[in-house]
Formats: sequence, structure tokens, C-alpha cells
Amino acid sequence: MNKLISLILSLFFICIGNTFANDAYVTAAGGNILPVGVESHPTISMVSEVIQITLLRENYHVHVDFEFYNSGDQAVVDVGFPQWRYGTGEIGKFTSFTTTLNGNKIEYTEMSNNTQENDYIKIDKWFVRKITFPKNAITRTSVDYYADYSHLGFYEGVEYLFGTGCSWKNPIKK
Repeated sequence: MNKLISLILSLFFICIGNTFANDAYVTAAGGNILPVGVESHPTISMVSEVIQITLLRENYHVHVDFEFYNSGDQAVVDVGFPQWRYGTGEIGKFTSFTTTLNGNKIEYTEMSNNTQENDYIKIDKWFVRKITFPKNAITRTSVDYYADYSHLGFYEGVEYLFGTGCSWKNPIKK
């Protein structure tokens, strides 16, 4: 029960900040990987994001399915998933990280990062992969990982960064 309460509170406080959806359109700038949030991708929209979090005894498991639609010409885009921490907490390292493209496991590059998303969220690393988005087509990606519980005072909690999908054309539809 304490883990459930911590999960709800963590998600509430995370929603307050100006964040972005996890599978973000990213670019390299000054040695860091950054979400392209000022100007979103002109033709690729995130149609849906389905988040599944399973609470386990020692850690928790996260599986997320993303669905994109490209209304323009074929585009090859760097897409990144952030490993982050909230507040002054320790880095919640992901273990057993995997990602898929249209159901097939794909490779990714881990890229260190040292940027502050806002006053509360620090992104330490991005899991980046090049994804081809065909013209007028749906593209599905997923991420899967395990993470240790964060410590919130006397409670353990689950943290997951999500938001408006501002690096993509239009808001997330579902």
C-alpha cells in the first residue's frame, strides 16, 4: 500500500513540472543530448503512449508502447529515452533496458548527459536510436527496463517521467 501511495504522489508531482514524453525527438548540442522541444517535429505525431508498471519485491518493471504517425515524407530521426532522477535523489539506473521498432528488438546508444530539465528533474543519460518513419504510416516503438525503488522519506516509490510530448507534432492523442 505504501508503494502505491508513493507511486501516486510521485506521478502527481512529476506532472506539475514542464516535462515531455519519454520517446523524445532529440538532437546533439554542445556535447549533450537534448529534446527538440522548442520546435517540434513538423510531421511526426505521437498517437499513443501506453505505460505498464509492475511492482516487484526488489525493484519495478516498466514497459511502454509508443505509436507514431508520420504525415509527411519519410524521415530518419534520432529518438531518445531518458534515464533521469527527481530532486536530489540518486541516479535510478535502468537495468535490462531493451527497445523495439515495429516489434523487432533494435540497438541503441547510451549517451551521457548533464542537463537540468527544470528545477526538479535531471537527465543523466539518453538511450538513443535512429528510427525511420515511413511516409503516411504508423511506426511503433517500445522500451522495457527494470529500476530500483526511489526513497521518499520513509517510503519507497516508483518514478516515471512523462508529459505532453512537446518534441512531436501536436499533443499526444491517447
